Amino acid sequence: MQTKAVEFFTNFAKTQPLFLSSILFYTSFDTLSLLNFNLF
Repeated sequence: MQTKAVEFFTNFAKTQPLFLSSILFYTSFDTLSLLNFNLF
């Protein structure tokens, strides 16, 4: 599930370079969510 989301946003970033900054922000935020999830 998580890898599919990463692939989707990666492909989206490739096709929509103007949104690259938003994708990077989402990725960093999602990484923090994963770390918090792994703590529990």
